[in-house]
Amino acid sequence: MKGECHGHIILDGYNSRHSLSMHKGQPNSNIIMERLKIYKDMGITFFRDGGDNLGVSLLAAKMAPAYGIDYRTPAYAICKFGSYGGFLSRSFSNISEYRNLVLQVLELGGDFIKIMASGILDFSQYGVVTHKAITEQELNDMINFAHSLGLAVMTHVNGAENVKAAITAGTDSVEHGFYINDECLSLMAKKKTIWVPTVTPIVNLIGKGLYPDSVLKRIAVEQLENVKKALEIGCIIAVGSDAGAHNVFHGKGITQEIRYLTPCFKSKNQMYEVLSEGERIISQRFKSPKLH
Repeated sequence: MKGECHGHIILDGYNSRHSLSMHKGQPNSNIIMERLKIYKDMGITFFRDGGDNLGVSLLAAKMAPAYGIDYRTPAYAICKFGSYGGFLSRSFSNISEYRNLVLQVLELGGDFIKIMASGILDFSQYGVVTHKAITEQELNDMINFAHSLGLAVMTHVNGAENVKAAITAGTDSVEHGFYINDECLSLMAKKKTIWVPTVTPIVNLIGKGLYPDSVLKRIAVEQLENVKKALEIGCIIAVGSDAGAHNVFHGKGITQEIRYLTPCFKSKNQMYEVLSEGERIISQRFKSPKLH
């Protein structure tokens, strides 16, 4: 395992608005260099970014080889107008606009597509996902178009029905995937969908006084139990911490994610083998169509 399979180089782990303000006008190369150096010093050689709408991850991808890092980015995430994720995304109102955004990703040199298919968790109450989700039919059209151009799809999605819709529509990876159920896990195993469970943002909120610890602990325990089930039925698991998200700091995040996932495995050897294989599969699927 030498990779961070879900991170945001643009974010600092403290304040998203402040993070974005540091790149207004043009990407701040000094900040990018500082964060790439953190990963280089850790021995991280692979980084899959979630994208941003300020061109930061695109510049990072150009700078990363000097740090020995194979850097993949979707350029920006894509969300439906009015849905969650606009601060890092470009939005669409209809399928024609979505297709234009996908074509722009290719023009900009993006490696894959990231779709924001649902909202995030309401950390104050168990079982609640914010914002209206993209429908299965919409996802089917969106993912099929991306695949027709040779682009893999990374899908931010939470909630059992939403995750099921994304897997059924053919997403290459499920990012986060909180509140999934046995049916989702079975589908992931059957369709060889990669799951990046990103438990760190939840665990790192425990004890901070921002949300009820009882809710956060319940969410974290359930997610880790689902990881155990996923391993038992042969799902592909990859490690990504959501680095840059609130309380998930660059460098520390991936170390914490591995530590939190460790009890899900029968041994450290099994963990190394499973997560290394997940990273390898991501590196194969999530690359520029030019490299296929």
